[in-house]
Amino acid sequence: MDDATAPYTITTVLGEVPADRLGTTLMHEHLFVDLTVWFEGQPGLERDFDRPVDMSMLGKLRRDASSVTRDNLRLDDESVTRSEVARYVAAGGTSIVDLSLPGIGRNPEGLRRLAEDADVIIVMGCGFYVEAAHPSQLEAMAVDDIAETLIVELTHGVGDTGIRPGIIGEIGTSGIDAQTGRKVGHVTEQETRVLRACARAALQTGVAVSVHLDARGEGGDEVLDILESESLPPTQIVMGHLDQVLNLDYHRRLADRGVYIEYDSFGREYYWDAAGVYWGNDNWRTSAFATLMREGYTSQLLASQDVCFKMDLRTYGGYGYDHLLVDVLPALLRAGVSPTDLQTVLTANPANVLKHRAAPPSLHGDHRGAITQPKLSGKPPTKA
Repeated sequence: MDDATAPYTITTVLGEVPADRLGTTLMHEHLFVDLTVWFEGQPGLERDFDRPVDMSMLGKLRRDASSVTRDNLRLDDESVTRSEVARYVAAGGTSIVDLSLPGIGRNPEGLRRLAEDADVIIVMGCGFYVEAAHPSQLEAMAVDDIAETLIVELTHGVGDTGIRPGIIGEIGTSGIDAQTGRKVGHVTEQETRVLRACARAALQTGVAVSVHLDARGEGGDEVLDILESESLPPTQIVMGHLDQVLNLDYHRRLADRGVYIEYDSFGREYYWDAAGVYWGNDNWRTSAFATLMREGYTSQLLASQDVCFKMDLRTYGGYGYDHLLVDVLPALLRAGVSPTDLQTVLTANPANVLKHRAAPPSLHGDHRGAITQPKLSGKPPTKA
């Protein structure tokens, strides 16, 4: 993988910055998000599903984050987010990649204000999350039309804001059919079309594609096959949530195909009981991450925490955005990882993923607004 050097730039919510200014970077976070598309309130847990998160419900939330209250699935308080990000900056953090998308609460102007107020570099994502969160008009769109929508945002910015994304993602692959709510595989037909569109947009603009892999299976091979069938180089692909599947052979297999391997669930030490998912723990993640580094995969590794629930924030009893720096890094050093290798993972690798030689070329004409940000509605997916 190439070294990030001064001639390269990175697109942030405040414009282009030299790649060598990126510094320590969290590659998969959510500063503003609305994941109520996953909400499935279950009688017997709580009757008031809109009750604000408080300490009394943390035990139940840790067992099933999506079933106790919708409030846990929303990060929308700018003052809370600003104070949480301040902890990360104080711990030595420089940059954050926000992978919220239309359909799950992306907030470009909020991100711009946060970047200005909190003195943090923010890279915003674009694209479409899992099928259950897709806008209704996506179903009738051809692959090239979906790709054009992404290219418009990458070149012109979101709507009339002028705020441009710097990465495509997190692109959702759930395998859950939005009509039936049932698991039909690793990727639905509509999610496949979105993946193809993302690959085409990435090829035209030079940005990377970051993929949300479903936690219940090993769908990375199929997703990679789809992206590579569109001629997208593996060095432009980030496979997210791999540390939610505790299988090092699976991780090695994908890494050997040349993609970036993302351990982005540090701090996630709870269950998704309704879906039969155990998200692992930091003890396992630290050991596995150190193993991959010793085996020579350092230049392909990325690390983050995927903060997306209120219960993930310090304000509500979680670890916060600074967990990787204040807790995980010391554990990795104790596991024998060198400071130089950690610098590669946290600084050089993110810069290599996000860099491009110049701002993406503008398209002819004004194509803004091909798809407006949809409101979340409809039946949430049923866990198979």
